[in-house]
Amino acid sequence: MNRRMRIGITAYHLLQLGGGIKEYVRGLVTALAGLDPGLELVLVFPFSAGSRANAPQFREENISSCWLPGPTRLLRASWRRFGRPRLERFTGPLDIVHGTHFLLPPARTDGLVLTVHDLAPLRHPGAFDRGVLEGEEHARLLPDALKRASRVITPSESTARDLVELRGVPRERITVIPYGLDAAPWKVDPPEAETTVRKELGIEGEFLFHNVGTMKPTKNLQRAVEAFGAVREKTGRDILLVAAAVGEIPPGVHEAIRRLGLESKVRFLQGGSRQQLASLYTTCSAALYVSLYEGFGLPALEALAAGAPLVASRASSVPEVVGEAALLVDPESVPEIAEAIERLLSDEELSRRLREDGPRRAAGYSWDTAARSTMQVYREVAGN
Repeated sequence: MNRRMRIGITAYHLLQLGGGIKEYVRGLVTALAGLDPGLELVLVFPFSAGSRANAPQFREENISSCWLPGPTRLLRASWRRFGRPRLERFTGPLDIVHGTHFLLPPARTDGLVLTVHDLAPLRHPGAFDRGVLEGEEHARLLPDALKRASRVITPSESTARDLVELRGVPRERITVIPYGLDAAPWKVDPPEAETTVRKELGIEGEFLFHNVGTMKPTKNLQRAVEAFGAVREKTGRDILLVAAAVGEIPPGVHEAIRRLGLESKVRFLQGGSRQQLASLYTTCSAALYVSLYEGFGLPALEALAAGAPLVASRASSVPEVVGEAALLVDPESVPEIAEAIERLLSDEELSRRLREDGPRRAAGYSWDTAARSTMQVYREVAGN
């Protein structure tokens, strides 16, 4: 770079327990910091005494934090109504302000970049409570941010199409930059993975693994459970379903488990550590990711990286991510999901091929590539 650039990045998702947006911010910030030691990254957090303890620690010297004065709700109301106070009042001068999800604070700089990960409540309004759909994010923050942003980044062509169709954003203002994947290997040595799964998690025997991620209505966990029950009934195999999720499991899922008599056959893991998730991917007979809608679908990419034979949704962005390295199904068809699971359990050659194809596919995604593409957007916006 010819000169020092100072970038403010909204980072409040780093305070959450999990989810793809948290991984996006963490992966992107770390990779950006490594591109150029002269680059200054200012992470912008809402004020909360309790949240500071949850803030991640970065080793890179060119990453700093700015905690905005609270209460956050009042600050957002002032931003929305008056366009004040501008972000630089708290951070000092900035060349770029990057809103990483819906919120784009008012700023003195014209270098405004916004990432939109998905438009799930607009694409699937029936799956969401009206309070979510018509709440602050979709009704006020997002339209305002889209109007002011010089460039919009999406993680997939699917989300880019949604922005054009549902929000009228010109395609030329959108840049598609896929997520990366954590550099640490997802595939664990089988003996180590077995120890984690059997002893630490107490899971015995053959199992399917569904890493749901952040629990949302579009995650389609109920149909996954129903397909699992159908497979058990048809094949007679004593197989378990392990589901890792962040957030409350919907009542409909528990109802389906009771209705199908699967109380002892479905295990829930709240979140799970990186080591636990990698071990589950490595040792499962098949992985599931059958969401109705995803802006990207990071757990699908993790499954591929670990070499897990994957049954994945044919909807939204997921086919872009997995390519031909997974079996694609209609996420609204329980019989089709069940049939794909059966194929993986019975066809050793197919399972072996997917175990080999997955890591090769996942190797094409990196946070370094995402950071370089994002840096190019910053330069173009700053130049304009």
